[in-house]
Amino acid sequence: MVRVRLVRAGTPLQTGLMIPPASGFALDRAWTADVRALLFDFDGPVCRLFEGHDTGRMADDLREILRGHDADLTGLEQERNAHTILRRMRGVASAALAEAEKWLTERECEAVSTAQLTPGVRDLIEGLSIPLAVASNNAWDAIDGCLRREGLLERFTGGIHGRDPREPWRMKPHSDCIERALRGLGVVDRAGVALIGDSEADAEAAREAGIAFIGFVPEGRTNAARLTELGARAVVAEMEVLTRAFVPR
Repeated sequence: MVRVRLVRAGTPLQTGLMIPPASGFALDRAWTADVRALLFDFDGPVCRLFEGHDTGRMADDLREILRGHDADLTGLEQERNAHTILRRMRGVASAALAEAEKWLTERECEAVSTAQLTPGVRDLIEGLSIPLAVASNNAWDAIDGCLRREGLLERFTGGIHGRDPREPWRMKPHSDCIERALRGLGVVDRAGVALIGDSEADAEAAREAGIAFIGFVPEGRTNAARLTELGARAVVAEMEVLTRAFVPR
């Protein structure tokens, strides 16, 4: 049985869906019927990319690559997220950037070879009848590999929009990948578009792009309140909640 938690105006009512207290909105067909396109973040909402991997070790290894090019790592000595380190490398020598980007892309492609889809997301993706796109900080190669393997690639008619290897500092919370996804979808009215993501960076990028944001926070994660503060239209713990809201029965 799917456990759902509903919060309205800060008060728990039942289980699975959390509504931002400031908005009072409900994630139901009254709103979802007006959504004309959905964007998906990749790592988290679509698959558990680095589950079981030592991401802290990845950050350490990336730092070593960059130190080999005398890159300035001030303020990043304790950072445990390799993507954050790469995003902060604006102005680094092109050789350093190319090696770091290639290394991280290879790690993502290795991880995606064994990564499992997020529970419930296949039913959501296959059940949706509106245009979809991916807007992610991950490499295009890794995202394409996963969706192709799972037979879901053709559902994303708006394309895959991963990080720009030439300008990784434009990863979310910058809205670059979202803007590319919107162009891929041919979106004119942004009021009818939402991003499903699991991080503060996702929420901030969606806000910058002027689209709605739906937070995905599986049980055990602790950032639901922060995503609500950043303007999430709703925060859900299980993909089945989105399937019930977005897929007509």
